[in-house]
Amino acid sequence: SAPSSGAYQAGRPLPRLESFVAFLARCSRVRTGTLMCTIIYLERLRSRLPKGARGQPCTAHRIFLAALIVAGKYASDFWPNNSHWESHGIGFPASEISLMERQLLRLLDFSLAISETQL
Repeated sequence: SAPSSGAYQAGRPLPRLESFVAFLARCSRVRTGTLMCTIIYLERLRSRLPKGARGQPCTAHRIFLAALIVAGKYASDFWPNNSHWESHGIGFPASEISLMERQLLRLLDFSLAISETQL
């Protein structure tokens, strides 16, 4: 297959990040604890990235989606696979979602444990 461009699906307008997050929370019926874990992973990532790091217009969407999926898989034995997310029409193919997940895990050094004090 062709290398990933990392971009949002061609021809689709990129939703506002707030709308994207709200949609994901609704369609996944994510629990509060999983959202809290997602936020912790986002904070960990931010502390590891250089200040002023920039990406594509869809980078924040990609990072949030990856963090939500990683948090969900870590917190739950029953979490949808990445094809499930593609079927919701979120604008990223399953192969791209899997890549996002792997990239985030590497950036976090696979350190996913969260203590009660961090919550």
